Amino acid sequence: MSRLRVVPIIAAVVVIAGVTAHAVAAAKPRGAAAATNSSKSQPLTAPEHLLRFIDRYRANPEPDRLPDLVKAASGLGLFRDMESAGVHVGFMAGVIAGNRDKAETLITRMFPLPPEDQVALVRAIAYSGLPDWKDILGKFVERMPARAVLIQRHLTDKLPTLDTASMEKGPAILDANWGYYFATGSPAPVDRIIATLAWAKEENDVEKLTLAGMAKWTLANNASRDTDLLRHMKEQAAIRGKVVAETLKDIIEAV
Repeated sequence: MSRLRVVPIIAAVVVIAGVTAHAVAAAKPRGAAAATNSSKSQPLTAPEHLLRFIDRYRANPEPDRLPDLVKAASGLGLFRDMESAGVHVGFMAGVIAGNRDKAETLITRMFPLPPEDQVALVRAIAYSGLPDWKDILGKFVERMPARAVLIQRHLTDKLPTLDTASMEKGPAILDANWGYYFATGSPAPVDRIIATLAWAKEENDVEKLTLAGMAKWTLANNASRDTDLLRHMKEQAAIRGKVVAETLKDIIEAV
């Protein structure tokens, strides 16, 4: 593995570790007591606060707080390194996708946003997968003149959406798929993560082997506290190819 790729991979592990370990500890107890506590009382002033909000979102969706999360992430400098901002970008995309009726309002409330951080928003809109995401993105070109070239590349399909982005591009894509899942519960991003387990035997390709290891680790951590995810993984283990199925079964047995 080249030295240039080591830092992003470590950064991604730290980000997801925050979601699966720190945020889980902070989220307990769950159930009826937790459900009665609105996340509006949760501050968004530190990275761990944002991860806690992301972790709890599906149990208590509050899409109207997404602009607050985006501004907080910007203020904390979390978008300065897009290689380590994947979870946040994927989560933004998922919330936008799940709230088409108010998507433009939510995006409008994210401004003003520093030009250097607008990359995250552009990518989140494209990653949302909404049928009219290009129309939505086009409406904000004037609000993001510094990102005009990037926006045009997305509008002309010169850059991938989340469902077409290759996992080989690195851990940021893995993180983004998890972020989207945390927001929506959709099986599609999980299936893309599961597909990387096919690289678990790629001993001659260290980068693929590392990404497969990250996928395995994050699947295990999240499945240990998400029964829907665990159920889906069991279903996939019954229909996937040999390497993926065997790796999934190992994960399931360890959960």
